[in-house]
Amino acid sequence: MRLYECLLGRGPYTPTSDPWRRMFNYELMKNLRATEAERIVKEGFREILGWKFESRSIPQRVVEMTGGHPAFVQKFCSLVQHRVGVRGDRTIRMSDLQAVFEDDNPDESYIAFVKGTLGLNLNPIDRYLTIWLAATEGTSSFTVDRLKELSSQIEIPENQLNDSLDRLKATSVITEIAPGVYEFTVPDYPEILQRLGSTRQLSELEEEVRRLLDDQRGSPNP
Repeated sequence: MRLYECLLGRGPYTPTSDPWRRMFNYELMKNLRATEAERIVKEGFREILGWKFESRSIPQRVVEMTGGHPAFVQKFCSLVQHRVGVRGDRTIRMSDLQAVFEDDNPDESYIAFVKGTLGLNLNPIDRYLTIWLAATEGTSSFTVDRLKELSSQIEIPENQLNDSLDRLKATSVITEIAPGVYEFTVPDYPEILQRLGSTRQLSELEEEVRRLLDDQRGSPNP
């Protein structure tokens, strides 16, 4: 996120001394392409560990469950490796992927890792909007108008909404597929976010958003 701020010119540099915008661009921050992510999965398990896949579609399914997000791929594969290693047959099954994906352990699961990563990269407004979208829409695509409708319920200013969209794009949570139309980069994000977005958490997030907006306005939280 510090690199993201520097790429927007918000870092501690002058325009002439800023090294990051001369060296990098937003392409650096995108998810891996599906073919690249699949190759990493195959090389790690098959070529390096000498394991085999029960189905040829397993590397593709790993990419679908992680969206090619480098940290998600790494964590997901690490958990699969541990599960298969305990069993000891050196064969990765589709049921192993599903078990890792569905694990609800609040500390060590893949879902918990996704939640923690989103918490590091996104502010309360970003998390509130994405979880509400997943909970209410149940789809991987949505429009700016729908976001505005959601944000108006707690009076999120339009400039804050635009900042959220920029952050969600920069961190590869969403991508713009047409003017004003977005989709989650990970097809399974809605399901992941629905599992994270309990009624209690949404209520807590709404309070966080309200406090954040009140602080920015310089007024006390009622």
